[in-house]
Amino acid sequence: MRILHIADFHADAGWMAWALAAAPGFGAVCFAGDAIHECDEGQAPVARRWLASVARATPVIACSGNHDLPSVFPPASPRLVPPGHSAPVGGALFTSIPWAEADDPHGLSLLLACWETGARHAAACRLPWVVVCHDPPEGAPFEFGLGQTMCSAEMIARYRPRLFLCGHQHRAPTGHFRIGPTQCLCPGRAAPGAAEPARFEIDLAPDGSARWSRVTGLI
Repeated sequence: MRILHIADFHADAGWMAWALAAAPGFGAVCFAGDAIHECDEGQAPVARRWLASVARATPVIACSGNHDLPSVFPPASPRLVPPGHSAPVGGALFTSIPWAEADDPHGLSLLLACWETGARHAAACRLPWVVVCHDPPEGAPFEFGLGQTMCSAEMIARYRPRLFLCGHQHRAPTGHFRIGPTQCLCPGRAAPGAAEPARFEIDLAPDGSARWSRVTGLI
C-alpha cells in the first residue's frame, strides 16, 4: 500500500489543501502531529474539518503533537484512527500514539498503554505494524534536542514496529534511521512559503518490506 507521511503543518492552509488533493492517490495518510500552532483554539475547528475531509478521500491515521488540542481530532471511525487508537487499514496495522508531557503521569500512562495495545493487536493480526508518533526517539540524528522526546529508542527496540513515522523536528537532515528492524522516518518541515509540504511517500509491501522517497518541500 502507498502511504503519505506528513507532519507539522502548524495551520498552513496551503499545505492542508495540497494534502487533501493528494490523498486519493494513497492507501493511507499518516499525519504525525501539530496540525495547529501553539494550541490556538481558533485553529482547531479548521484542522478538525480538514482531517475529516481527508478521511473521506482515504483513511487517515493522525497523532497529536505538542501544539495540538484534543478538539483537533474527529472521533475514531473506520476511516480515521485518532490518537490513542489502533486499527487495520489496507494491508497494515496502524497505531496512533498520543502526545504526553514529561510532567503528566496520566498522559504517559496512556502513551505506554497505547504501545502495549498496539503490540498485542499486531501480534494477533500478523500485519506489518506502523506506529505514528509526533516526537522522534532520543538519539535520533533528527532529534529535537531539547529534552521533549517522550518516545524512547528502548520502546521501539522492545515493540519492534516495521515503521515508526514521526514529526516534531522541523530540520531533519537525514530524515531516516533504523532501530533494530524498525525504520524511523521524519519528513521535517518545508520552508515558509513552500507550495508543498515536506513528506515521505512510502510503498509498504504485504511482507513488511518498504521503500520510500522523500520530498523536502518546493518553493
